[in-house]
Amino acid sequence: MNRIWREYLNEQKYNECQLVTALNAYYYLTGKTIKQDSKRYEELVDLAAARYGSAITIDRVFDKLGLVIIKESNNLFNFERKNKVLLPLEYNVWHKKYGFHSTLIVDHEPKSDAVRITNFKHETTLDGWLFREDLYKFAMRVHFRKTYRLFGLKGENK
Repeated sequence: MNRIWREYLNEQKYNECQLVTALNAYYYLTGKTIKQDSKRYEELVDLAAARYGSAITIDRVFDKLGLVIIKESNNLFNFERKNKVLLPLEYNVWHKKYGFHSTLIVDHEPKSDAVRITNFKHETTLDGWLFREDLYKFAMRVHFRKTYRLFGLKGENK
């Protein structure tokens, strides 16, 4: 899906990286944006309980936006089809600037094997690109969350 890069959210106001990922997935899948300076955004921050820490009730936001997790895995190869990465794909990372952090892969260029990642400006180019061979450096593997999660909309099959 071809979306305008500047319409994606690429930073947080609080500690709500999972909410930013959800809203970026929502934009990717629907073309609809929710701006960070809006009342609706603030309501979603509270719904996710993300104003002062991790989004502990992010599932409520997924439900409100109509988002579903189609598939999750620790291996990116499980999200490839015909040399293309299935999108939008959450990429959970560990990084010295962010700590545990949620990002979203929204584009893949097979010729250079680079991916475009939202909300990861300390490691990507100015417009979000990172070579896929460098993803392993930041992959977060913990028992409670898979590294990659594929988003979809309720009622749609991928």
